[in-house]
Amino acid sequence: TIIHETEAPYESTISLDISPKDNTPASISGLKIRHSSPSVASNYAVRVDSGSLEISDCDISSTTGSAIGTEGGLVYVSRSVLSSAKRHGIALFPPLDPDGPPVLSEISDSVIASNGLSGISVRGDNVEVKVTRCIVEGNQQYGISATGGGFAEVDSCTIVRGNGKGSLLKELGGAVVVRTSDKIFCKRKPVDG
Repeated sequence: TIIHETEAPYESTISLDISPKDNTPASISGLKIRHSSPSVASNYAVRVDSGSLEISDCDISSTTGSAIGTEGGLVYVSRSVLSSAKRHGIALFPPLDPDGPPVLSEISDSVIASNGLSGISVRGDNVEVKVTRCIVEGNQQYGISATGGGFAEVDSCTIVRGNGKGSLLKELGGAVVVRTSDKIFCKRKPVDG
């Protein structure tokens, strides 16, 4: 277990910012990560600004921000739980440099639940995520939101029960493509994948 609780703003429990030219991803596995840092933006338990991070078999939460956040970095999450974060389970944003590389992340075989905003938030041009075999439920806003040009591909997921505003949101040029899914509940009626 790694616990990072501080009164200092803008501190993550784990932060990765390495040259995107280094193709070797960093990795963490088997960790329980807890985070608290008073920030209004860029507030993540695990933060990836550049480079790539493989996260497997982890349990991640933040009482003040999102469990995982990227601002240009890449994440590959598998067999993990992203839950009970004050903001998103995972928030994917483009790099601050508009000429930066695309953000192409993947989440598989994971549970994204009971977060204060959306379970998965994909925002910005050239920001894409593939979500496979995940359970996304009980988030206060949407299960998955894709806005401002963000793109989410959903395959073999269950997105049900208590996502406060609905299972999927796509607006302002965002897109969500559902390949096949066990069940997606859109507010009033199930939608076949």
